[in-house]
Amino acid sequence: MKQMIVILFLGISIIMSSKQDKNFEIRPVYSVDSVEVLKSANEEILLKTISTAPNPCYEFSHIDLDETNIASNEIWVTVFAKKDKSVNCISVIGKMEAEFTLIVPKTGAYKVVFKGKTKNLEKYIEVK
Repeated sequence: MKQMIVILFLGISIIMSSKQDKNFEIRPVYSVDSVEVLKSANEEILLKTISTAPNPCYEFSHIDLDETNIASNEIWVTVFAKKDKSVNCISVIGKMEAEFTLIVPKTGAYKVVFKGKTKNLEKYIEVK
């Protein structure tokens, strides 16, 4: 039941953000370069990531979760960045910081894979 509520909430969030973000260019990050676990308790994982984005004008937009393997305690995460279409930016790779929470169905050890366009990053997290 909790998983269904999370999926419903994420779906509504994505629909609402896509309506609000029509003036933005949204892309998956090139890679998640580092992950810091800020909190890992009560079936929640609060994460801080630093990612490589197409240029320095991009900021955190949202995440997309592939929970296909969550029963085997594996979660795949795609981090998305957005940039205002009306802003011109220099053509160099940028870094982007983001904080977000993952809701897990139970305590235990999880393998969280951050998908990127150029490489993936794996992080093992214990939820107590």
